[in-house]
Amino acid sequence: DGTAFFAVGKASGANGAIDLDAFGFGPNDLFRFVRLTDDASQGSSTGLTVGADIDAIGAISSYVSPTFNAGGQGILVADNASPTILNNLLINNETGIEIDATSSAAGAVVGGTIYQHNTTDANTSIGLGDFPLVLGDAERLFVDPVAGNYYLADGARAIDSAIDSMQDRPALVSVKTPLGLPATPVLAPNTDLTGQLRVDDPRVETPSGVGERVFKDRGALDRSDFVGPTGQLTTPRDNDGAGQDRNPNMNVVELSSQVLNNFTIQLIDGIGPVDPNDGIGAADNTVTRNSVVLYRGTNEDNLQPLVEGVDYRFHYDSTNNSIVLTPLSGIWQSDQLYRVELAGEQRFVLVAPSGTQVRDGSTFSVADQSGETVTFEIERGYTLTLPTATSVTDQETFTIDDGTKVVTFEFDSDSSYDTNNRQVVFDPLNPLSSATTALINAIVSANLGLTPTDLGSGVIHLGGTRLHNVDVTGSSLTLSGSPGVSQLPFGIQIPSVAGLPSGLQDQQTFSITNGALTVVFELDTNGSVSSGHRQVRFFTTSTVDGVANAIVNAIAGAGLALSPVNLGGGLVGLGGNAGILLDTGTTGLTQTGTAGVDASVAVPITGDVSNANVVAQQMAAAINSASVLLSGVSALAVGDQVLLDGASAVSGSSAISVPSIKDLAGNPLKSNQPDGSTTFDIFLGSGLDFGDAPDGPYDSKLANNGPRHQIVDGFFLGSGVTVDVDGPGPDQADSDRQDDGIVFMSNFVRGYNSQFTVSVAGGPGVVDAWIDFNQDGDFDDAGEQILSGVTLAEGTHQLELRNRNPLASDIQDRGEVPGSAELGTTYARFRLSSNGVSGPNGAAADGEVEDYQIDIFANDYQNRSNALDVNADGFVSPIDALLVINFLNASSAGQLPQNRPTPGPPFWDVNGDGQISPIDVGQVITYLNDVNNGSGEGDATLLAEGESTVSTLQAADLSNGLATLAMPQEIIAGMTQRWEATNSVAVTGSSTSQQDESDETPASVGIASNGNQANSAALDPTALALADLDDVLSEIAEDIEGSQVSRDAHDDFFANIHF
Repeated sequence: DGTAFFAVGKASGANGAIDLDAFGFGPNDLFRFVRLTDDASQGSSTGLTVGADIDAIGAISSYVSPTFNAGGQGILVADNASPTILNNLLINNETGIEIDATSSAAGAVVGGTIYQHNTTDANTSIGLGDFPLVLGDAERLFVDPVAGNYYLADGARAIDSAIDSMQDRPALVSVKTPLGLPATPVLAPNTDLTGQLRVDDPRVETPSGVGERVFKDRGALDRSDFVGPTGQLTTPRDNDGAGQDRNPNMNVVELSSQVLNNFTIQLIDGIGPVDPNDGIGAADNTVTRNSVVLYRGTNEDNLQPLVEGVDYRFHYDSTNNSIVLTPLSGIWQSDQLYRVELAGEQRFVLVAPSGTQVRDGSTFSVADQSGETVTFEIERGYTLTLPTATSVTDQETFTIDDGTKVVTFEFDSDSSYDTNNRQVVFDPLNPLSSATTALINAIVSANLGLTPTDLGSGVIHLGGTRLHNVDVTGSSLTLSGSPGVSQLPFGIQIPSVAGLPSGLQDQQTFSITNGALTVVFELDTNGSVSSGHRQVRFFTTSTVDGVANAIVNAIAGAGLALSPVNLGGGLVGLGGNAGILLDTGTTGLTQTGTAGVDASVAVPITGDVSNANVVAQQMAAAINSASVLLSGVSALAVGDQVLLDGASAVSGSSAISVPSIKDLAGNPLKSNQPDGSTTFDIFLGSGLDFGDAPDGPYDSKLANNGPRHQIVDGFFLGSGVTVDVDGPGPDQADSDRQDDGIVFMSNFVRGYNSQFTVSVAGGPGVVDAWIDFNQDGDFDDAGEQILSGVTLAEGTHQLELRNRNPLASDIQDRGEVPGSAELGTTYARFRLSSNGVSGPNGAAADGEVEDYQIDIFANDYQNRSNALDVNADGFVSPIDALLVINFLNASSAGQLPQNRPTPGPPFWDVNGDGQISPIDVGQVITYLNDVNNGSGEGDATLLAEGESTVSTLQAADLSNGLATLAMPQEIIAGMTQRWEATNSVAVTGSSTSQQDESDETPASVGIASNGNQANSAALDPTALALADLDDVLSEIAEDIEGSQVSRDAHDDFFANIHF
């Protein structure tokens, strides 16, 4: 056929790859034809398809190479004409330029010409002219000449290689000079055919030999467009002048109570200041329905792709370069988030088959950007087909083995059948339909792990796994397909029947060779093997899995540098490289796969295979599951199509290459997102604003009566309000971009006030607010409402927690952070309305709700590791109580200044309420009582995660300054006297002299109220007053002085002191 071919070797099943690089071909080389000489009937002998189909033999990609048929003359100069012809492209002509003798004699000038695909480049007496460039046939000059796009391709030699000027001819100068006329050199124009300014291409160097550096291209069009087109949302308009878009961010539109019947995105090429030059315009042929993906959902986490032709229509207006998406329902649904995604990179599409077109074993391949290629194989399993003409006959049988049992099915039309078989009753008058239904029911009732599906016309899809085996021998049924992929991992398959090995006998052998080492393995059931053989020990009662494990163990210890693995179902994977040879020898074992060749990735097709949408979803799932093998490749099922992004190539009978949206210069669409994608978000709301604390624990969604406000223009917190479809999910919080009405000016610290500002627009309005202090997932507990019906005018107002009830004596009543507040992250909720709200949840007729994530901190006077450990020595002991008592004696009870002048220890504020009071002493005493009585660990809320230990208070501690502990004057000066004694408490005590070490009775001090001896477990710390604690301390000192015991006895006394 006149076409020259290069012989590049032979390919076979064992060596299925040919290294083309070894023959001098590079990664960017293209092949027009590929010929396989082992099949004379393969391919066409003429035309573009001569030889084998490139895709059929595994090409990564292919396209029809343009064919140039020369014709006519490019430029003809005749009849004494003498023009100056500069910077032309003469392509695909019978004669590129022809100058007759008269014009040659007249002095015609030719320079800066490019020649390509011409039968004759020039027929002149002056040859090709000055500075010619003759391009090879394979050299790329234009972007897409087949489609009529003659814009210069990136890197073409015509770029920046023009002759910028040519001096006036001497003969003309000699005539002009006497007449006083200046010389007029020929200048290349500064603009091209489209009016674009001719500019420098920074990626191309001016070729040598043309004089100074030239920033002009040869030809009529200058390659001056280096930046791709931009997508701009025009319906609805982003950040419109009327203020309908409530979201100030670019490419995000939020509308309230608006009706839209289309989305329109205009492609604009050349927008300053990003683009330095005007663009040449969008390439219309790159904008197709596959260039757009439209999603819909209530929020970003549940977006689902819509199907073109089912949910909406795609239209491209080439006059205005506008993409128009129109809903088939007439209008877009409200309370939905729509996301439009445009293809900014090349995308591939796989069209999913359906029904009988889903052929088991059909494959497609996907390559990532690094060149790693994975083959996917449709895994449909078995398909049974009943004869359509005569259907089945009575007493026909076939079997199904599920790996554990073999079941025989018998067709029966006369109620006579073998009772050992599964009866399949059919009507001889309607054999096909009745037999199909009966057979499906019989297979399901046999519990074989199959899900048969009627595909119509007597075709039943069975599916199955590699453990299943269907035998239709002797019946009129036709079996197609098989479980598992055809390209299995390289390994050994063990034959089996009903889950037991079949055909394996003692003394059978197989061998594996790796390089110079060959190891012979012998199957052994009696404990004896031939000399030099590697034993594979199993028993006649062994299962398939047992034999597989025996083979794995034998090969792993044979020194073959293999890592065998039991893959289940009687398959042993061997791994290794292409040089491994397996000889199954005298065994019934079979080889699977090819050494050094990766196994195909199965695409299990289950469920309703008659629905192409279901098949597409399963194909996409299989591709995404191979993300470890295919870096950066993602698949999305949209209707019956699978869209693949991030792939460098996709092959298969249904594969379609979709170019990115480009301009005529070939520049891809510019992204508008940080991840490189081009998306537009359009939210159509019915006009409600929801809270943003995560739903469950906080009831934020509509279904849970979450807080929601009808949006009224001009009335909101902060600078604006966003429209929401619903409250956030469990893992979402603070997602509202317009939650800016509250500014927290100080931290939330246990026991102290906190300041914040509230900004109201369109006031006056009523503000209610809550903080979940105990972090139980609601705002319903006592003291959690920090603002109740506070009326605020328009503007910014500074408030504080104490605004709730500033004169109350209890900090919880005053609104300060309770000492019992849980440390860590919690949520605050602020609601603005005209008439106030009844609670933290529910609907409001106007205003806005804003939720904030805040943190609760411990104050500087409380031990954050263990509040009961006042001196931070790692233990809880009587000394901790005495430290607080000493502090109270020195400075009296009251509020502590929030900013502690000197860091602790000691940490006197045991209960964390910002006060030093008898309650702090009482909580330590209560804990010690509980530990000494064995009743528990006291107030667990005051303990750290680790368990504290009670220590001994040494008598020496009292003589080392505890009684005269000096307190910082700044703290004493900052105290406020708000605590008063609430009960009169009498202190009683007794002590016993120690007679000897074996008969010592500990001294004890008890606290009685109203003269009655108190039980330690019933001690109420809130009943203690400062004077009472003075009595306690005095009584302890008197007992110590009166006991006349040794220092050790003093230590024993305090070690066993019992309050």
